[in-house]
Amino acid sequence: MDKSSFIQELYSKGCIKTINGRLIVDIKLTIGYTNLLHYISDQFKEKAQTLNLNAIVGMPYFGIIHASYLSLKINKPMCIIKNEKVVQRELVDKENVINKVDDETGINLIIVLESIEKGFRLSNFIYNVKRRIKNCNIVGIFTVCDNSIANNKYLNLENYYIFSIINSHDIINNLIEFSNISNQEFLQIYNTMSFKKVERDVFKIEKRSIQKCTEYIKLKNSNLFVSLYYTNFFHIVNIVNKVSPFICGVVINSNIIDQFTDEKAELLKKLAVEKKIIVINNVNLVFTNKSIVCNTLKKLFMFSDLVSITINQNKQVDIFTEFNLDLLKVMSDEKRGLILNMTGNGYNNNFINQKILDLVSKYNEHISGILLDKRHYYMRDDNMLYMTDEIEMIENTVQNAILNNGCDLVIYNVTEFKTLTKEYLESISSSVKLFRDSSWVSFCSVNGM
Repeated sequence: MDKSSFIQELYSKGCIKTINGRLIVDIKLTIGYTNLLHYISDQFKEKAQTLNLNAIVGMPYFGIIHASYLSLKINKPMCIIKNEKVVQRELVDKENVINKVDDETGINLIIVLESIEKGFRLSNFIYNVKRRIKNCNIVGIFTVCDNSIANNKYLNLENYYIFSIINSHDIINNLIEFSNISNQEFLQIYNTMSFKKVERDVFKIEKRSIQKCTEYIKLKNSNLFVSLYYTNFFHIVNIVNKVSPFICGVVINSNIIDQFTDEKAELLKKLAVEKKIIVINNVNLVFTNKSIVCNTLKKLFMFSDLVSITINQNKQVDIFTEFNLDLLKVMSDEKRGLILNMTGNGYNNNFINQKILDLVSKYNEHISGILLDKRHYYMRDDNMLYMTDEIEMIENTVQNAILNNGCDLVIYNVTEFKTLTKEYLESISSSVKLFRDSSWVSFCSVNGM
């Protein structure tokens, strides 16, 4: 049994339902089916063996069942702690590891429960565990289904290592793949889900290919880029000289620039360093031939900080997996990286797009960001930069892209550069001010234009 068949089995057993546009997941029903219990315990065992733990705590009530299966498989003691506030004793004998806690290091344990919803019960239980087992370290929380879409006021789950076999995103995509729900039901569920996180801090991302970008964002107090898709190279240079005080980067396409020589590339590189801006080269490089792509990237990275690529077919993924990752590592060390462009042909279905991200996920350290219209529910990697070039003055404004669409960087396309004035540029950049004490998603203070 794999994850996909596991979800289908849960659906057939009535553990998963959709009612009035809401996703209902009841993992409690799994205790009546031994094949499901064995699959859950096998998944927990595989992950638990990678952790340094001394004991397992099962959260009442059904988490105790899954914890007992896991305890048996990895031969670790299990304790049961009630949620009630009355005086209680743990169900372990006096010679148990619980009573042999090292005062210096404490006891490492994991908490097992059937599902995470709003986090209120789990928050209370964690409090009781820490109160009853002195000097304990919760090294992980194991759950069958993580049905919590985002952090909430009861519990900041980012403080803990969460391992879940499935989550809400896996479920709804599996249901639509196997036609268990209609497209309309899928949209109803999707529209009721909120995926905003409130604790994200991109300035702490350790990817070197992102650090240069965040350095300039701090320096310029702006996350604004402008797109300069022009054939005249010196027209681009003139605009960069004019707008550089108000932006942190520009987006070009070197393939359309007339007679783009190595001398022009070197000039652009020196100009970017002098003006302290990032150069994104949106050439939309397709992985069709390993050697050609490798040579092309070497040339592009000579003057570009970030280069956009396209991967929307399985054969392109195969070439990417065979790619010279040593080259990407060197480029990353030089604070250069790749951007996955998910706005073109082939990226017209959320389910397909999630599959693409899953296929390239093992190489995420070499991918700095994603170019998209908006950040979707399945884009959960907080070590990425999410950027959009779908920006308008009236409808999809800079504010909307950041606060509602979850984008980090906005690429503004100013068409009338002949009338470009300092006041006009200030009116654009004034809507994007860095607010360092808030989250990255909402770090722009919207002042109006």
